[in-house]
Amino acid sequence: MTEFRDQDLTGARLERVNLRGATFTQVSLNDVRMQAVDFTGAQVRGALIHESRMRGVELVDVEISGELKNVMESLTDEQLASAVTRTEPGRPRMENFPFKECLSIVLNEEWEHRLYAERDLTSLEKEN
Repeated sequence: MTEFRDQDLTGARLERVNLRGATFTQVSLNDVRMQAVDFTGAQVRGALIHESRMRGVELVDVEISGELKNVMESLTDEQLASAVTRTEPGRPRMENFPFKECLSIVLNEEWEHRLYAERDLTSLEKEN
């Protein structure tokens, strides 16, 4: 097994590489391009993936935590108690809508989209 410790692999090109069981600790994936990558069973914690593109990347049984948790933890009681007003053209137009309720709607929508995606992927996998 090859080990990379304290190395700069900037610009490295990995093609047809199997990283099953690999461990990544304090790895920067800034400005990364990924195509047809399978992260099945991967665990990504405390990751910041910035200005990166992922096409054909398969995320199955993957646990990703970090940025959303950081955003949620950074919200203050004052911010959660605030209201949102949107009067410009388009939908929805609302005044003094509770921010906490907006956040709840967005998180529920994202969760429902994930459930649909998982259901559809499971259905497609059964067909193949």
